[in-house]
Amino acid sequence: MSDLSNMRRLARGQAAWDAMEPDYDDPPVPMSVHMELVDKFFKVRDQLAQLLEEARDGGETLNRIRCCSGDRLLRLCNEIEGIEDDE
Repeated sequence: MSDLSNMRRLARGQAAWDAMEPDYDDPPVPMSVHMELVDKFFKVRDQLAQLLEEARDGGETLNRIRCCSGDRLLRLCNEIEGIEDDE
């Protein structure tokens, strides 16, 4: 396909989008509902951070009990946190 045909296709799509009628059937979400969802999001995020910390502690404990037994759990924790391994 040429660039010109792509541009025409994009222009037709944009024109169809612009011609659409807005959907006013759904009422806006009340601010109280929005804030409740935000609170739930932060609560879940904090719980996940706590779970990750406990998993890391468990991996370190496993390594103290038996050498290299917790390495897989620690690598998973590092992957979740976005920490690169030195290996």
